[in-house]
Amino acid sequence: REALRYDPDVRNVDVRIEAHNGELMLSGIADNQAQIDRVVMFAWMMEGIKKVDNKMGLRNTAGAAQN
Repeated sequence: REALRYDPDVRNVDVRIEAHNGELMLSGIADNQAQIDRVVMFAWMMEGIKKVDNKMGLRNTAGAAQN
């Protein structure tokens, strides 16, 4: 989570992280797919992670989220 705060591409992304026994669930809203991909990459870089369940969505131009 700390790495997300310092990365200029994703520090303002609304992401929630739930961790349990080496599994992460990511949820939240990003402006584009590249931001989601970067968050997922950081998640896999964490020590001891066995599974990443990505439930993040994209913000559309009207300001509402879409999955």
